[in-house]
Amino acid sequence: MPKVYAILGLAGLYFFLVFFNIAGAFLVNIAGFVIPSYYSLSALFSSSKVDDTQVCTHRLRHLLRKFLRVLY
Repeated sequence: MPKVYAILGLAGLYFFLVFFNIAGAFLVNIAGFVIPSYYSLSALFSSSKVDDTQVCTHRLRHLLRKFLRVLY
């Protein structure tokens, strides 16, 4: 079985579960953590400093916004 079919099947299952809200909040929170973490780590391990600053600034703004949302 080609890997593309497995990836498309998992993506389809993910969107089906989120669309019908079967553990939707959990899946969305996991995706909201995993995807930015992947991009942050890939930026930190690259040789360029520009993307490190951009990613760290974005993550800090996101963390601050999330913190303020919890307070209010």
